[in-house]
Amino acid sequence: MKPPKLSPFAGFAESLGKIGVALAAAAASIAIFICAFLTPAVIADLDRGDRDWVAALVATLMVVAVSMMLQRGQVRHERLWLQREYTFNIIKMAIEDPIFTQCWGPRVSPPHMDERLFYYANLIIVGWSYAWEHGQIDGQQVRAYAKAFFETEVAREYWQRFGALRSHSRRRERAFFRIIDDEYLRALDSGPPSRPYERQAQPETPTPPLEADALWQANLPAGLRRTH
Repeated sequence: MKPPKLSPFAGFAESLGKIGVALAAAAASIAIFICAFLTPAVIADLDRGDRDWVAALVATLMVVAVSMMLQRGQVRHERLWLQREYTFNIIKMAIEDPIFTQCWGPRVSPPHMDERLFYYANLIIVGWSYAWEHGQIDGQQVRAYAKAFFETEVAREYWQRFGALRSHSRRRERAFFRIIDDEYLRALDSGPPSRPYERQAQPETPTPPLEADALWQANLPAGLRRTH
């Protein structure tokens, strides 16, 4: 059974919901700040001699400030995730149905290679990059992954064409891509790839339904054959 087509908007509702929760939390923090700011004035009117509220106000302001900083980072993280998820889904659509690759401009792969392999290679690199940024993998793991990655001709062709574009990334991303590029150069020095490009075999022409039914009937025992 053919899998359903993936919409580029898949997962948007969940991501937007997370952003909404983060914004609501930030709004709540601001409300707490306002209440904390106004409450001492009310207390002062009730008891001019008590100054304990000053310490309470300072503590409250510190908590609110930290909370707002955390919420700001959370919102930024959710926005970045939303953008990456959208890009991932669009690329996945092109992999599932190659007709969409025409919308990306010129071919991204050599004429003899299936473009979908380059799109998939890009998703692999993006996945490693995201894991690196969030501390899920370290430099040693990245090197091990990249070493295996560049054992294939497809990966080498992909990086030869698009690796230089990664040099314009952010500082932390540049550190990640330097590791990838180092392993690419090591792979070139080691000789030809151990796994050359494998051209996908053309699917066999399906047997017409009427012909298939006749063939199936001919192989049945005489007593089970359909009579007309």
